[in-house]
Amino acid sequence: MRACCNTRLLGWKLILIALGLLSPFALAQSGDAEPIPGWPPFVQPVMERGEDGLAFFAAVFAANQPVEVLDPWGFEVHMTRADEAGEEEVHAAGEAFVPGSGRWRYWLQGEWSMTPYSGLAVLTSSSRWAGPMPRLLPLAPAGRVSLAEEPSLATASDLWLLSARSSPPGYEMSRRRPAAEAADGVLMPAGPALAGAWDRGGERYVALSRPFTVLAEQTVPAPLQQPPSTQAWLVAYVEHPPELADDSLAGLALTVSHDGKEHPPGFSVTTAWGVYGVWYGLPPGPATLTGGNAGLYLEPQSLDLAGGAIERLDATLRQRPLLDVNLVLPPLLREKPLTLAVRLLPAGDALAKVELPRNAGRHRFGGLVHGLLEVVLETHVGTFRQRVDLTSQQEASVLLAPDLIEVYGTLRFGGERHAGTVELTTVSGDSVQAVADEATPWPPARRSSSPTPTRRGW
Repeated sequence: MRACCNTRLLGWKLILIALGLLSPFALAQSGDAEPIPGWPPFVQPVMERGEDGLAFFAAVFAANQPVEVLDPWGFEVHMTRADEAGEEEVHAAGEAFVPGSGRWRYWLQGEWSMTPYSGLAVLTSSSRWAGPMPRLLPLAPAGRVSLAEEPSLATASDLWLLSARSSPPGYEMSRRRPAAEAADGVLMPAGPALAGAWDRGGERYVALSRPFTVLAEQTVPAPLQQPPSTQAWLVAYVEHPPELADDSLAGLALTVSHDGKEHPPGFSVTTAWGVYGVWYGLPPGPATLTGGNAGLYLEPQSLDLAGGAIERLDATLRQRPLLDVNLVLPPLLREKPLTLAVRLLPAGDALAKVELPRNAGRHRFGGLVHGLLEVVLETHVGTFRQRVDLTSQQEASVLLAPDLIEVYGTLRFGGERHAGTVELTTVSGDSVQAVADEATPWPPARRSSSPTPTRRGW
């Protein structure tokens, strides 16, 4: 490749090469996720921040070898907004520039090679910038995907592409290019991918492919299809809250419920900031999209699936709230094990349930959802309840301090004592039972306190 003659650029490159010589140590200490087979490890050496902006270089990483920093000639830096793949800002590699304010995704690409999709948050003020340090980006083989001309896709104005390399998150790539610019093919990482035809005017997908393979240094047509009239297809992108770490999406599962049946996605990709889910062959009609993991959940999204159509849904996950339950229990309630549960009102659906030891004084519930909740303590003498509003709060605490009341009396029939069972009902609808024999007054029954005055005796 042609050597760079710019003095400043030469200085940048010398710094990078010097850092590259230390790469074996950096590789051993990086602690990054497992690399993709065929992809070199991802190293992030630090460069000095300059007033002239950012400059990016592609590099080749090989096991037990120094990093080879490539001459930037022939490479381009592509940037697109992080929240939606769309128009791309292009700069020459190796030349400093000042990105616009906001959150961007960027990558480097040559003729038949490109780096992973990476994240960059930048805030600009005058000619200065602030943000993460620039990086060496590992280079990998790439191919091109073109949009075949089909009369049925005449309304489509964009070719949407999604690379399915999703481990570690951030190695995926989403690109959207006008159909007129896709005749010669859009560069994508070699490997599994998905394609769609996007009608910009109608803001909908008019065709979608099933997963296919992008071949290195080859151009392949996007195998687009349209759903039959008896089926509905769905493309959903679910984003996690931006303040959370990227690993918060681990173990996230999405499900479409329809007529009591649950449908997992036929294809899914975890990105740095969200999850794509694609469903094929869904029956038309009302449906609900749900999902979550230990720390995040998706509020149910109602869908009306139409036969022969491809639905698109964008949603944002919410962080599961925490609830601390503090217990102040009289000695009587510590005689036997306790059960503590949290239910979602008004339906009363159980969200969590635990068995507590007799000396329990506090328990923290995670994995809940926002809303009006009810904490239920079940004991051997009765049930105690406390409501808590977690509609907007992320954390809350509640105190359960049951107040037991003793009620004495004698069960009589015809003026004589009799054995039997007496049941007391509280204002909350809970009941307490006590058994009386013929010889002695029946033992004290106990229940929780309430605004209703309590009468002692009969």
